[in-house]
Amino acid sequence: MTRLPCGHPEIKPGPCPLCRHEGAVRAAGLAPPGLAQKALNLARAAIRHAAAGLPRVDEATYRARLAACAACEMNYGTAEHPKCRHPDCGCRMTVKCWWAEQKCPHPGGSRWELPVRQGANP
Repeated sequence: MTRLPCGHPEIKPGPCPLCRHEGAVRAAGLAPPGLAQKALNLARAAIRHAAAGLPRVDEATYRARLAACAACEMNYGTAEHPKCRHPDCGCRMTVKCWWAEQKCPHPGGSRWELPVRQGANP
């Protein structure tokens, strides 16, 4: 039986379906953006967030976004702490899912519900 770098058996090509370990993603040739690109993407997202007035979504929208990210094939984190491997993202979604003006970059279309319900800034 073939094993992925995370130690789990290879069930199908791609990220490890059991833990979505980054090593499994890299082994499948689907590496997330590098550190410099992640930093640039985060800076752009933070600037957009600040320019929009730091709006946040409500708890229900946050949970729905986080669940969508956790179930997405672009997730290389865990279900509790998803991380997006899209080249325009690479973010830890536990932060970005709170930011109301942000968009899901999935190539097949956003995985987040629309319209976004905005909550008050804390």
